[in-house]
Amino acid sequence: MPIAPWRLQLRSASFRGVGFHVEVGALAGGRRIALHEFPKRDTPYAEDMGRRARRFPVTGYIVDEDYIPQRDALIAALEAGGGGTLVHPTLGTFRVACDGFSAIERRDKGGYVEFEMTFVEAGSLSAASMSATTDTSGAVNTAADGAGQTSASTLDGSLDAYDTPGFNASDVQNIEVGQLPGATLNDFTLPGFEGSDIDNAGIGQLQSGDLTNGTASATQTDGSASAPTAASPGAPGTATPEILSI
Repeated sequence: MPIAPWRLQLRSASFRGVGFHVEVGALAGGRRIALHEFPKRDTPYAEDMGRRARRFPVTGYIVDEDYIPQRDALIAALEAGGGGTLVHPTLGTFRVACDGFSAIERRDKGGYVEFEMTFVEAGSLSAASMSATTDTSGAVNTAADGAGQTSASTLDGSLDAYDTPGFNASDVQNIEVGQLPGATLNDFTLPGFEGSDIDNAGIGQLQSGDLTNGTASATQTDGSASAPTAASPGAPGTATPEILSI
């Protein structure tokens, strides 16, 4: 009777060169799935995160009148660090690490020890997987810090330019940085004029020279310019000058 082809392909089982017989051999694998389930929705989403590491649960045994040295050699191989070569009788040769084992000896089976072993695919670290990756979170935080420092420097420089006697930058409240164009307040040179007189006026709406020579004007919200008002208080036929609130 001819030998079955699968028998011709059987290999002698071993781990790190220490042989043993196999009673049960298995292979476990699959995909790493991150399952997302959403409220008020019946259909989930299974996100594929790549292949799961293969695991090899093996039930093996050693039987011999002098089995103890071979038993101890297999235990030493299973407890050794790093990966080792597993020869599986039907699946082939793999580089694996031992994830755990137990050695069982029975009273009614002298010269016999049974091993429950679990091997996991060891794999390797490639140069590509160990290459540096961009820390996007750190890059965003660094850019935000830089933008904040730039805005603060710009604001300080804008307020330093308004070095007009009697004008205090701290009196200007609720003004957005984007409303401080260059040289906006450079011509505020009227005697007795205080920056605190500007309460609700948008600084960006007061054009250079608006308060020069005793006149005041402001650009209205519709784009038209109001007529200049004379600055001489009490003059006949004229109105008392005031800062227009825009």
